[in-house]
Amino acid sequence: MKRQALAMGLLLVATVGCEGMGQYDGKVAAENNKRMTARQSAPSITYTEVPHDGRLYVVSTTKAADDIKKGIHPATTITKIGKGPKRETVIFEANKEYVEYALMEEFSKRHGAKVK
Repeated sequence: MKRQALAMGLLLVATVGCEGMGQYDGKVAAENNKRMTARQSAPSITYTEVPHDGRLYVVSTTKAADDIKKGIHPATTITKIGKGPKRETVIFEANKEYVEYALMEEFSKRHGAKVK
């Protein structure tokens, strides 16, 4: 009887007890910490959307917006295909301060669409 109870308990722990417990990944934690530190030290951004060549560019400075109008694109970007208000491709400026995450957050607030 005790053996059956013990076996049932172990079976219960094996199937239910560990569910939902994630594993710690030091690399992911370090990357998240780096992003948060960069966000806190990053200069304030000026959110600007610039339509160009059927795409929507989302940039953090007025200089970058002017460059896009001239046909000069940011060196580093993140592209989200079909995520624009009219299903167009949205291109977010990216840099070492992780400005792309702030731009994506603001874009989501303005357009009600998740882009992450």
